[in-house]
Amino acid sequence: MNADQAGAPGRVDRRAVLRLAAWSVPVIAAGMAGSAATLGATAAAGTAARTASGTAARTAAGTAASTATGAVAGTGTAAETAAGTAAGVAASDAGTAAAASGVVTVGGSGYGAIAANVTRRVYGRNFSQSNYCWYLPSTLSVRNASYTITPLTSTKAALVPSQPSPGATNPLALLRLGPNNSRSGKQVIVDGLVLTGTVQPKSAANPLRPGHNYHGLSVYWGRRAKILNSTFIAAEWGDSNSPPGETFQIMGYHDVDTYISTVEVDGRTVAGTRVGGSPIGFNASTRPVVEDSYLHHSLVSSLTFSTAGGTPSMATATSSPTTRRVRIEHNANTKMAPGFRFTGINHEHVVGDITHILPKISIDWWEWTASHMFFGTWLPSARVHITIDPGEISGGHPNNQGCLTVAIPRLFNGRANGQRVTDVVVQDVSGRRLRAYIITGAQSKPMPVDRETHFIVNAA
Repeated sequence: MNADQAGAPGRVDRRAVLRLAAWSVPVIAAGMAGSAATLGATAAAGTAARTASGTAARTAAGTAASTATGAVAGTGTAAETAAGTAAGVAASDAGTAAAASGVVTVGGSGYGAIAANVTRRVYGRNFSQSNYCWYLPSTLSVRNASYTITPLTSTKAALVPSQPSPGATNPLALLRLGPNNSRSGKQVIVDGLVLTGTVQPKSAANPLRPGHNYHGLSVYWGRRAKILNSTFIAAEWGDSNSPPGETFQIMGYHDVDTYISTVEVDGRTVAGTRVGGSPIGFNASTRPVVEDSYLHHSLVSSLTFSTAGGTPSMATATSSPTTRRVRIEHNANTKMAPGFRFTGINHEHVVGDITHILPKISIDWWEWTASHMFFGTWLPSARVHITIDPGEISGGHPNNQGCLTVAIPRLFNGRANGQRVTDVVVQDVSGRRLRAYIITGAQSKPMPVDRETHFIVNAA
């Protein structure tokens, strides 16, 4: 979705502190001497904060291999391609080093507060298992494990469609859990996973990119799947906010009651280069929940709830998603061209009840089209319930006076937008409703609004 296109909560306990307070790990940027950054817990939100440089990387997985055996270094392009090739492949073949990707340290506090539990390391090559690096349709539990694909081992670059390719999607993903159809759906538990992506060979679809695109973890026809206490590090590569260049580090597909909690999704390589398309995407998902998680530094997109397939319908729409205390920041930053800068939470053809409780959203672009949430649909209007602490919403055009800004354009992908402004309720933590201030174009001066009492609706 192009950003330039144009149960209701009651009183909520103001415990916006995530269960991620242990995120205070020194991280080492391989090949960047002395440029370590610290992922520290913030007292106000309890969520992880990056240093000002934003180029943090992770320590090697219990070895010095991520610097000695083909570590990702420098800018994350030439170094990933050249320095990480032979040594990284050799390390993977030997089953020892961190496959040149800087998987988290075992022991101590651990990155994302989960690495101390990692007891098993898996190093993969290529996407040869039904277009996945790891194809596990019968696996019901993945616990305390790290999965890393070795750099430059894919032979599937030719399968990546060019952008645009109407109706096409990227068929490649690192890890697939879940059966092939809804009748055999069973609960899958993921707890303590570290999933790390690396640069792969270039594709003709996008020769200017250092490597071809792919998805991360796919929850296929999941039933009550749980993804807990896990970290995703550049686990997908993407370059667009629409298919096939739109990719997801965690992707739900025709899943029901998926629950994601205490997860970090970082769209950067070890060297700090943004490569991730979107942190999490749900497609034709029913009642997904994301809570107490940190989604940051994606290249072109953010948390997305959408539809599966071609023409949207009630059968293919995502319905009744919920987020609680999710921190979203630095996704699709101002270095991206207009049209690629994205919103904090994206809703496309979503139906039912949409609930967001105490999100912390920071967007670092400032055009008048900037928004913290986007709503567009050809289907019946969803009932939207948003509870915010106004102080936890930041970014957007200065004339918006720091208010939560939601985009509900008159037209969505060339057709009338079915989402009604009157179906959107925003309240603060005391239950007091905020008033909508509707704009239909750029504002030449600060608006007569206050972030404590208003939210902005961009209906252009």
